[in-house]
Amino acid sequence: MRTAAVVIAACAAVAAASAGTAVAGRSADDRAAVVAVLQREVSALNAARWQLAWQLYSPRFRATCDYAKWRAASAQGHAQAPEIAVRVLRVRLAGNHAYLTYRMSGSFGTRTTTDDVYVKVGGKWYDELDASTGPCFKRSASGPIA
Repeated sequence: MRTAAVVIAACAAVAAASAGTAVAGRSADDRAAVVAVLQREVSALNAARWQLAWQLYSPRFRATCDYAKWRAASAQGHAQAPEIAVRVLRVRLAGNHAYLTYRMSGSFGTRTTTDDVYVKVGGKWYDELDASTGPCFKRSASGPIA
């Protein structure tokens, strides 16, 4: 009986360790995926590939914001800072949300962004509408909302 209890306890420990590794693996995969979205976004904006950058924003962002006005504002920003670099300082995951802290540098100097929100929708990560996102103009309004 004691041997059976030891075997059951050992199996439970192996199962728990395997589950922990799976969660840690998913967490590491999500961290890498979120950082990759930010890096692709910066690369697209640096190359003035507006449609590619637009697709990296969340469905909520794209449904709320006017593409033409966003594109014009992004082009204006690109003219002022044609090349930016980004260095991720921290990634915090909370369910289907991620909060990135990073440092951007360019002709404007250096700026740190804290807790830029990313959201996982349908298994993919996107930059979410928030105060860090940049210009977003309501589809029927003329001024920025975020």
